[in-house]
Amino acid sequence: MRSMREAGSITIIAAKKPNPKNIGFNFTVFDPQAMTDLESRLHEHFHVPVIEERGFRHYVWFPDFPGVELEARWTAAPACGMKGLLEYFGGEWLEITEAQFDGLPDLNQHRAHVCCDADSYLITPDLHVMVHAGFDWEQARGTDDDPAVVQAYLRRQANKVTR
Repeated sequence: MRSMREAGSITIIAAKKPNPKNIGFNFTVFDPQAMTDLESRLHEHFHVPVIEERGFRHYVWFPDFPGVELEARWTAAPACGMKGLLEYFGGEWLEITEAQFDGLPDLNQHRAHVCCDADSYLITPDLHVMVHAGFDWEQARGTDDDPAVVQAYLRRQANKVTR
């Protein structure tokens, strides 16, 4: 597992104060040009929109590996504990506001939710829910975090959009 220093950086595009719990990540002060730069990067570089802990934070993640490796790397990831997947995967994590997240262009791509080993998953462009190797099935089973429940919810949402 990578150390926090090797994991990459979190750049805050939203005008928020850095959370001291994320010590080890590098924070960048808000830059008005940053959102414009992000919008152009979204169309040029592989990225994954990520929600942390049911909306506590929102990110655009630019992995430091090619997009074709994402699903294999995700499913191979070990148990990482609370918010450990951010550290494990590294790359560049840009924290944005919920409104900015909701305004991201729909590029028919992967998305992710990260928090703990029982509620972190990758969503493929065809709405398939994938969990990492360290996923805590015992804790998730029968809850809203169960991948089957998440999968059913995504399918219902997709059906509403296509009607």
